[in-house]
Amino acid sequence: GTSLANAVMLANRIRSAVESRRLKKRRTDEDLGLVTLSMGVASLQWDDTIETIIERADNCLYAAKKQGRNRVVDETAPAGAANDGAAA
Repeated sequence: GTSLANAVMLANRIRSAVESRRLKKRRTDEDLGLVTLSMGVASLQWDDTIETIIERADNCLYAAKKQGRNRVVDETAPAGAANDGAAA
């Protein structure tokens, strides 16, 4: 129930929040490093099926991973471009 731009903004907030925390082993307090997320964002179209919207979002996810991970790619991004929160 939101716009594609707002969905991308929310995805970037989640991505940043996850990236800002370090993963630690509970028993030993050993630092296991950072966890990052790559996400693909697609907008529901009037003629979508569950399969078509998931396929578009999945394609965006794989584009994000291919571009270096820890980023958000939406279906309107030109090939090779990612929305990683750096651009306004």
